[in-house]
Amino acid sequence: MRVDVDDLVTPSEIAERAGVTAAAVSNWSARDVTFPSPVKDTSRCRIWLWSEVQLWLRVTGRSG
Repeated sequence: MRVDVDDLVTPSEIAERAGVTAAAVSNWSARDVTFPSPVKDTSRCRIWLWSEVQLWLRVTGRSG
């Protein structure tokens, strides 16, 4: 699978693009089972596909 580097986002980038706080993104990823799984999850970084997060934001009626 090819991924555009601009589609890879960190929690802070999700927060910025969605117009929310980083704490909101942290809560979504920890507490909402429908939030997309990260494509990279290590002790040092978590990275998501923006296209998946953006779809989740729209489906759940949040900004994005």
